[in-house]
Amino acid sequence: ATPTRGASAPPEELPPTRPKVDAATHELREGLHKVTEEMHRLNDRLLELTTTHWDLQQESEQLRREIHEAERERDEIRRRFEETCESLTRDVRALADEVEAKERAVAQAREENDRLRRGAMVVSEGAKERRDTVERAMRADAPYREPPILHPQHQPSFSGQPPSQHQHQSHQGYVPIGAAAGAWASTSGSR
Repeated sequence: ATPTRGASAPPEELPPTRPKVDAATHELREGLHKVTEEMHRLNDRLLELTTTHWDLQQESEQLRREIHEAERERDEIRRRFEETCESLTRDVRALADEVEAKERAVAQAREENDRLRRGAMVVSEGAKERRDTVERAMRADAPYREPPILHPQHQPSFSGQPPSQHQHQSHQGYVPIGAAAGAWASTSGSR
């Protein structure tokens, strides 16, 4: 019998579709497997990145704490440094004042020493001049001071009595040393 137009072909005459379906299914399964493997790889990578991020956060917190501690120590060091500088400045000023006072005292002492030295020189010169005057007076008085010749029986006593009258008369022109000393005293007193 001849099949009518528009009627479907019998099943045994249809093209076989099972191999195509199986091939497509296998391809899909392989694609799904690849996608699954990629997802696992990405998950592992995400876990790794998450762990790294957490570690970095912990390290960042530690660094923040260390920075804060370092800033605190820096501020403390700056404060101590400023206090030390202020203290040293005060000490330097005090030392400068003390040095200035010592310099003034030394200058005053030097002036006083110079004044005393000049005074000592004046006194020394005056003493030398007076000594020279006395020596000149004694030299001028020496010719009139010949000691009398005493016999052994006329040794002077220790009573401090002046010599006898005939001894004075035996040396005419005799000027006692006291007179020269008195003349020098009157001369030096008028200086």
